[in-house]
Amino acid sequence: MISGYVQNGHYGDALQQYRQLCLDGLEPTSATFVSSLDACAKLQSLEDGEKVASHIDERPGVEADVRLGCAIVDMFGKCGSPQDARRVFERMDQRNVVLWSAMLGVYVFHKQEEQAFGLWRVMGLEGVEPDAVTFLSLLTMCCHAGLLDAAVDEFVSISRDYGLEPGVDHFSCVIDLLGRLGLVNEAEDLMLGMPCKPSAATWNCLLSAYKICGDLERALQVAELNPAQASYLLLSNMYAQYDKSN
Repeated sequence: MISGYVQNGHYGDALQQYRQLCLDGLEPTSATFVSSLDACAKLQSLEDGEKVASHIDERPGVEADVRLGCAIVDMFGKCGSPQDARRVFERMDQRNVVLWSAMLGVYVFHKQEEQAFGLWRVMGLEGVEPDAVTFLSLLTMCCHAGLLDAAVDEFVSISRDYGLEPGVDHFSCVIDLLGRLGLVNEAEDLMLGMPCKPSAATWNCLLSAYKICGDLERALQVAELNPAQASYLLLSNMYAQYDKSN
């Protein structure tokens, strides 16, 4: 039931159900803990999250439960306590790529560039193979920080060094960064050369790039290539701005 509440966005009800379960003397399962922590993260309720985490600490062998560890790390990160997330991460006996990516995601969420890249270096030293989620976090961090060279290096590394195929979200991150830096031609070339179908978010990254540099006419031309994927609000604003400038 707690999982159902969370899946339907009723996070407060999920936590109320968790409290009632504890009052009734029932032992929560790992799945119950994970759903409850997710509810705390969505509500950004550190107080509730700490209570759930303390209940988990009372269970033997928690340091070996990677799924629970990921949920606790994510909860502390979303609730504004990256230092507690790192503390939990460090005490885990088993640290797979999912847990590393969760911790990296916390630093990205808080835009802590130095910590994120520091963790990435340690991950490499420990021989942990990154996955698509890891690279998406890295590219997002590069986009936040405006680090084009680092973003290109990591983007190329996805397939060259690890044999993975960049997905639409990876392309979108780089396109967004190129656009923010005013490299709109490069952003357009990258999108039009994608081996996968651009998403609505990808199209809007490119449209935003042209809007930022003031090339509204080109933006409208690009939007007409696939109007179904373009944001109606963004297009409306662009048309209004274009009309005013003419």
